[in-house]
Amino acid sequence: MMGFILTTSLICLAIHVSINWDEYVLNWSLKYLDRIPVNFIKKPLYACLPCMGSVYTIAHWFVAERPLEWGLLITLLAVVGVNTLIELFIRTIEAIENLEQF
Repeated sequence: MMGFILTTSLICLAIHVSINWDEYVLNWSLKYLDRIPVNFIKKPLYACLPCMGSVYTIAHWFVAERPLEWGLLITLLAVVGVNTLIELFIRTIEAIENLEQF
């Protein structure tokens, strides 16, 4: 299960970074995706790393042909937790870089 959780978190991270960070492969699509008027659609698709855990865990679960059971809920919560830790780590690194510029 840990492998599944880490794989799903890394999938979310790859999608998030490739769309939202400048000069990455899918950053060109951001100008089209930002036209989506509703935040509750944007966030779980590409805009919020912890929020992405819900959609991509469910998608990965069914692509992996796992049965619908309580393990999905546990896995979903774990992926959201790992994604939150990654987001906090990224924000901390950005804050340190901003402090070093002064």
